[in-house]
Amino acid sequence: MSNQVIYMIMGISIALMVVMGIAYYIISKKMQKSEYKKIQRLQKGTKSNLFSAEVIYQKLYLTYSRIPFLKRYLLKLRRRLEILNIDDEYITRRDSAKIITRALVILVPLVIVTIFITKSNYLLMFILLMFELFMIDILIEGSVDKKDDALLVQQVDFFSEIRHAYHEFNMVEEAIYQVAQGDSAPEMSRQAEKIYEILISNDPESELEKYYDVAPNSYLKEFAGISYLTKEFGDRTVDKTSLYLKNLNNISQEMQLEILKRDKLDYVFQSLSVITILPLLCLEPIK
Repeated sequence: MSNQVIYMIMGISIALMVVMGIAYYIISKKMQKSEYKKIQRLQKGTKSNLFSAEVIYQKLYLTYSRIPFLKRYLLKLRRRLEILNIDDEYITRRDSAKIITRALVILVPLVIVTIFITKSNYLLMFILLMFELFMIDILIEGSVDKKDDALLVQQVDFFSEIRHAYHEFNMVEEAIYQVAQGDSAPEMSRQAEKIYEILISNDPESELEKYYDVAPNSYLKEFAGISYLTKEFGDRTVDKTSLYLKNLNNISQEMQLEILKRDKLDYVFQSLSVITILPLLCLEPIK
């Protein structure tokens, strides 16, 4: 290859690099002057950290949904969390991944230790592994039950705030809306917003029937029902007391009794799993 051809190739390469540099400079200037720059500034404050817990749980959810064994537990968990979260897909996925991850952190070390200790006794290994799977299933169910119990506790405080708001506005839907804006009880706020949307909808009666099918507990059904009746037909005074507030007090008393009953049952059965596994652990020494 002659020197003249080499010089031509070098010249063309340099010319292309110069043209590309000029084009990049012109495009960047136009982008700075356009709305693209504004969008970038807006996105900068809303982007989540790549390694934040929220993002990690969303990615873990997708991973668990591809594993056949875990997918069964994940779908079972979703069905209950969807009711508590009012079909909020983001929160449902986050809570599902969080509970499954917590269960795996406990299960995996237990399985490894069990296999190592009982490697010479396959029968005992099988029994203990089955028991551990059973315990993890109970742990997953218990995690959802705790969220359900937390919602019940939030309902007691919510109804107390509703009474004050109703005295102030004397309108059921307005009182529910104002209390639902609080951030102290996010699970109950989502339920309250759903009930508010039902009350102001074009067909509240049919929407209320749909809510009855997905309400987390009977107390919210009662609350939604009396709120609808009060909005449609007005409040009445019985024994110098608002009938709506009187019904709220009755529901609150029922919820407080339910909370006490659940606490007592949890206390009574909290050691049942340990009592169940002790005889299994004694099989080998007895033999």
